[in-house]
Amino acid sequence: MFLSSAKRVALTLCAGIALTALPFPASANMDGFADGSYDQRSAVIFSYFAIGNDDAPSASVTAAQFAAHIEEITEGDYKVLPLQDIVDAFRTGKRLPAHTVAITFDGADKSVLTKALPLLEKHNLPFTVFIPESAVSSGKPPYLTWADLRTLKHTDLVTFGVHPSGYARLAGHPAEDIRRQINNSIARIRDELDVKPRLFAYPFGEYDAAYRDIMKKSGLDAAFGQQSGTAWAGDDMFSLPRFTQTEAFADMDRFLMTANALPLPAKDVSPADPRLNDLKPAIGFTVPENMAKSLKDMTCFTGGEKPDLQILGNRVEIRMTAPFEEDRPRINCTLPVANAAGEEPRWRWLGMMFTVPSELLAKAALLVQPQAGEPTRHARAGWISVE
Repeated sequence: MFLSSAKRVALTLCAGIALTALPFPASANMDGFADGSYDQRSAVIFSYFAIGNDDAPSASVTAAQFAAHIEEITEGDYKVLPLQDIVDAFRTGKRLPAHTVAITFDGADKSVLTKALPLLEKHNLPFTVFIPESAVSSGKPPYLTWADLRTLKHTDLVTFGVHPSGYARLAGHPAEDIRRQINNSIARIRDELDVKPRLFAYPFGEYDAAYRDIMKKSGLDAAFGQQSGTAWAGDDMFSLPRFTQTEAFADMDRFLMTANALPLPAKDVSPADPRLNDLKPAIGFTVPENMAKSLKDMTCFTGGEKPDLQILGNRVEIRMTAPFEEDRPRINCTLPVANAAGEEPRWRWLGMMFTVPSELLAKAALLVQPQAGEPTRHARAGWISVE
């Protein structure tokens, strides 16, 4: 929490840089927040995958990075709460302590037990593990086993959440397939661990409006993406943001900036569905009127580029200077917060992640059609995805 002046400058300079991994908030409900109490009803949620997997840095942080994050959380002025407690507070309107954070793990990687748990137990930090039941049931590395998960359960620090049965991208899939995978995971977790999960995380953070609507009717309490941003009580409970941690984006300057981020409440978000049908969509959102004067200081980035911003009162319209070239493009907008002299810099943060159907990229000649068994390659972006 207490930074040198050099680090303050570093944070200020990197605040507009987009983080990777990070889908798309539905319009916030600002009713009942006329007093501006967004910050008192907010929390920063971190999303990890693996710890210390040097063979997959895009899905892992180093052991040293994770240890540094935990040191900051325990020595700084943070309040680490179980994720379920935060969701319950959002749903009931309860105010949360300043600098409330939560720790989550997607994908049920074995390193949660072998590398993360010792530090979490040492500092008595609650955490959430989202479980894809078919991966766990396979018994194959690098996944936790059901026996491993029972070991975690005995710590009393863990909350178990649910992924679909397979850790797979389901945006655009038939509704019955999505429901089947969710129900299979819930049933197996209940049978193996004697708990009924109440929280869901979208694999890879990907979802569309139809998928989100299925989750709203699932009987679960909340669902989480991987778009950057500070979650708050006015967000759609089934598209809550998290700050994803991977090796390239887990240095301490970046971690401090995200750990101290504040919500950027937005409503009337367009497009309403993060699954795009246009590579240059009209993107926009409305912030509370009391933030309108500060919008001149807003910065938005996508893929390292700065799109054009049109500020119309308390409405922000983002105009792309070039079409998206990836299947998961992202936009991050930050707004500096006025602080008293000597206070650390803080930023309001809104992240969006979209899903672009492969057929749309192919139509735009952005895909190089692979040979059998090869990954899909994006011609201009040089980006690779395995379908």
